[in-house]
Amino acid sequence: MPYKTVNDIKEKIDADPFLGQEDSANIVLFHDHNGTHDDVKSLIAHTVSSGIRYLSVA
Repeated sequence: MPYKTVNDIKEKIDADPFLGQEDSANIVLFHDHNGTHDDVKSLIAHTVSSGIRYLSVA
């Protein structure tokens, strides 16, 4: 299902019962196209404020 707004994506993130669980691992890939930088930053900030952590790959 395509999402029409950033808020639609945030609602989907918030509704995912497994995304923030410590015993659940998810792979999250963000690709920033020209013109979407602010949207991607907003989604990352939303997930971080929801308690989701991003692990370093280095």
